[in-house]
Amino acid sequence: MSTAPSAGAAKKPSAWRAFAQPSAWTMFFFGFASGLPFLLVAGPLAYWLREGGIVSMTGDVVWRSDQRSLPVRVFGHVAYLPEAPFVFALVAGVPIYVFFAFRTGNNRYRLYFSEPIRVETAGKAERQAAITAAAQRYADLLDSALRAHPLEW
Repeated sequence: MSTAPSAGAAKKPSAWRAFAQPSAWTMFFFGFASGLPFLLVAGPLAYWLREGGIVSMTGDVVWRSDQRSLPVRVFGHVAYLPEAPFVFALVAGVPIYVFFAFRTGNNRYRLYFSEPIRVETAGKAERQAAITAAAQRYADLLDSALRAHPLEW
C-alpha cells in the first residue's frame, strides 16, 4: 500500500505560513492580554477559520482572575464575559455562531444555532465598541436561553 499522494492531488497549504501574517502578530498581543496561550489563539486557528474550519470557544466563563473580560447585562445585572472570543472574531474576520443544546426528553435534545454575530469595525478607534456590542449580543442570547430554559443550567 502506497502512502504517496497521487500526482493530481492538491497540495495542502502549510499552517506555519499563518505565523507570517500580520493578523498572527496581532493575535500574539491580544492572546497574552486575554490570558490565552499564543499557540492557541494565533495563526493556526485563524488559518483554520479562513479555510472554512470551525473553532469552539467558551463564551460565558472567565477562567482566570487576570483574564480580560467585558461587562454585559444579563437578567438586568452586570456579568462578565471573556473578551478573547470576540477579539478573535474581529481579528480573524469571522462571525460568531452561538450554539445551545436543550434537553427535550430522555437522550433527546433540541439544538439552537444563532444568526451570525459579526464583529466588524471601520477603524481602530471603533474596535472596543464593536467588541463590546458583540459581547452584549451574545449576552442577550444567553439571557433569552436562560429565561426559556431555567433548569438547563
